[in-house]
Amino acid sequence: MTENHKPGILGQTPEELAELAGRLGGKPFHGRQIFRWVNQRGVFDFEQMTDLPQGLRKTLQEKAPINLPKVVKSTTAAADGATKLLLQYPDRQEAEAVIIRDRGKITLCLSTQIGCPLGCTFCMTGAMGFKRNLIAGEITSQFLFAKKCLKPGETVRNIVLMGMGEPLLNYDETLKAMRILTSEQGPGLAARRITLSTAGVVPKIHQLADENIKLKLAISLHAATNEKRNLLVPLNKKYPLEELLPAAEAFARKRKRRITFEYILIEGINDTPEDAMLLAKKVAPIPCKINLIPYNPTPFAPYKRPSLARINRFREILFPRTPAVTVRFSKGGEVEAACGQLAANYPLNHLPKKFLAPALTP
Repeated sequence: MTENHKPGILGQTPEELAELAGRLGGKPFHGRQIFRWVNQRGVFDFEQMTDLPQGLRKTLQEKAPINLPKVVKSTTAAADGATKLLLQYPDRQEAEAVIIRDRGKITLCLSTQIGCPLGCTFCMTGAMGFKRNLIAGEITSQFLFAKKCLKPGETVRNIVLMGMGEPLLNYDETLKAMRILTSEQGPGLAARRITLSTAGVVPKIHQLADENIKLKLAISLHAATNEKRNLLVPLNKKYPLEELLPAAEAFARKRKRRITFEYILIEGINDTPEDAMLLAKKVAPIPCKINLIPYNPTPFAPYKRPSLARINRFREILFPRTPAVTVRFSKGGEVEAACGQLAANYPLNHLPKKFLAPALTP
């Protein structure tokens, strides 16, 4: 870990900050006060933490970096009000977070990695490749900065870990960040309002089911056969449907809560009536709901969004064969903030060649 990429005040638990305060000459309860100042009130200047002793504030300024990112760019879509934040961390690496506005409800879409190693062929983040994992403070800072960008009267209702990266490949730091965000001494978010989305890291799905933080689970399915899923989601070659679907069922039954299957509809690839019938059959044993997401165009992929008629036909075949089906048109497409479009301003001429040619043809 480099000097510019190390844990600071952000991302530390109350217990860790209590220990830090003690090492720096304060009392353990001062650490818990610091935690509240940063994570509950969004204060990043030790001098403004007025219930801390002056001497401790000075020592903290000298010896305890907060490691704040900076907002390089904030762009809001005129059509639907979605705001994309481009954050740069002290090592100059960048990640994106999205504020999604929907009928007065605010959902924050957070990133857990810079780039992504999975290479899903419809996803811009996969095309930029993998740079590094985000540490817990870098994840929570997206939440803290997004809160400062909200309009008067707006409050965060939900968090979705659906930004850049695969959360289950950064398991420990992601879970630590979520425990900070759900802490009563911090933001106090309800775990049931946090959804973690995975492409299907099967062992970690089983591990997550046993955690004491009851996050909701979404699985990016996108195909009902291994042949198609291998091409759209290469991780399927390691964890095929024969392993993924039982893991999904086990998670849902252990948690006694439905999971969500996300299914990006791509014209002529996975949107046929046969695809819909097979999908309904494959998920039938699993307590679930299905989010159909019409493909969001990216500059490099050869795919197309289906017509509204094809989308509706697919939905009508699924329902009532499956218990809950919704069509979700992603917000933020105008500012490249929709599902599959996040790439942290990564230059297109740096894309791997495999993403510049069709990966799958009808």
